[in-house]
Amino acid sequence: MQLPRPVAGVVFDMDGLLIDTEAVWRDVQLAEAEAQGLDLPLAVIESLIGQRWQVNHRILQGHFGPAFDVEGFIAAVSRRHAATCRAGVAVKTGVIELLDLLDALGLPRAIATSSDRRVVAERLGPGGLLQRFHAVITNED
Repeated sequence: MQLPRPVAGVVFDMDGLLIDTEAVWRDVQLAEAEAQGLDLPLAVIESLIGQRWQVNHRILQGHFGPAFDVEGFIAAVSRRHAATCRAGVAVKTGVIELLDLLDALGLPRAIATSSDRRVVAERLGPGGLLQRFHAVITNED
């Protein structure tokens, strides 16, 4: 593949690209909705991906109605998600090989994510993946 100019560096998203947290979010939202007896279609869950909590709040309120306790639902989902992620989140197929190639080519890399720094450190730090990046840009930047 011919590129229009030399590559100077590579920027990665985190969730769903480096690690399979989007599948975890989907599964824990479905589980919590079921536990609460709620109908939460996959299309609604997919519309939440990559959004800030304020946007997700509006989406969930719009789906479930104005009386729905969005904060309570999000808190319950977040607890399920944190517990699942503490057990470990799978690195997406090909990530390690791609990082190895970038090392061999001497190309710097960064993460740009809508997550905060604490979450990045929790998800990528224990497996050593975080140390393979030269910069991290989060929702706090």
